[in-house]
Amino acid sequence: MKKLLLVALVLAAPLAFAGDRWLHINVGEANENIRVSVPLWLVEKMLPIVHVDGLRHGRISIGHHHDGINARELLDAIRNTADGEFVTVDGRDEQVRVAKSGGYLLVRTREGRRGRIENVEIKLPIKVIEAAVAKDKNHLDLGAAIRALSDHGDLTLVSVESDKEKVRIWIDGKSRQ
Repeated sequence: MKKLLLVALVLAAPLAFAGDRWLHINVGEANENIRVSVPLWLVEKMLPIVHVDGLRHGRISIGHHHDGINARELLDAIRNTADGEFVTVDGRDEQVRVAKSGGYLLVRTREGRRGRIENVEIKLPIKVIEAAVAKDKNHLDLGAAIRALSDHGDLTLVSVESDKEKVRIWIDGKSRQ
């Protein structure tokens, strides 16, 4: 009976996770490729036990009272502003764009020096940012952000590409990359 139960659990486990959203991270370099795939519910459960730098109990510090940063007011300003480009930097060695479009906050950078080019694209749903803004204006609630991502469709959050490496972080419903 125990063996039958074990076999049933092993066979049913993939079905239990079939509807879950997964966080995928892929880092590729010349001689190495690292792949991580974790269900979002597990990320949420692990957050409270990770204490690194400003991350404590699933919340990350984004400033102190003397810094003058108020995440809630900043979010309200972005949320209530029409779609458009907020920041544009066109330099000899770098370009930066920060915009709001279709419910997303978009950040794109391109940096190039001495033949080396790096492109970074970040796409965050405004609803995820809203969920992350905690009652305390100096912290972001990453657990709430993960829950909001769970309700979102497939999405590439971060993409980095350079001559030496490629990084991609995305959410989808597949357990494998």
